[in-house]
Amino acid sequence: MSEYDAGNRKSIRAAEKSAKLISRANLETIVGIMSVMAGRAWMHDFLSQCNVFHTPWVGDDAATNFNCGVQSVGLRMLNDIMLYAPENFTVMMREANERPGIVKTKKDEEEDSAVEEKEVGTNEERDGYNLV
Repeated sequence: MSEYDAGNRKSIRAAEKSAKLISRANLETIVGIMSVMAGRAWMHDFLSQCNVFHTPWVGDDAATNFNCGVQSVGLRMLNDIMLYAPENFTVMMREANERPGIVKTKKDEEEDSAVEEKEVGTNEERDGYNLV
């Protein structure tokens, strides 16, 4: 391929055609992945590993900067999903919430524990004892 020349109409048309082919390939890839359950599960795992669903901040500047770069990759993928298959994003999230083995964060576990304690009460409250 020859060098791109912004002043040459032929060069501009070639670049537009190339961009259109790339966009079409991206569409087919994203739609293909998001159209099957296994693809959506893989995509959710990928986006999770890319810190898309939580902050990349970890307290250490170098690690946070690295995580921000990883998140940038995930956000680019999320943008393509929202552009080419937005209806499957909702399906993916619903499936992920129903899928066994989803790793809960410490905050999720603390909230579950607080709800359980509120529903069941402490051992003393259940047994009718007040140890004050």
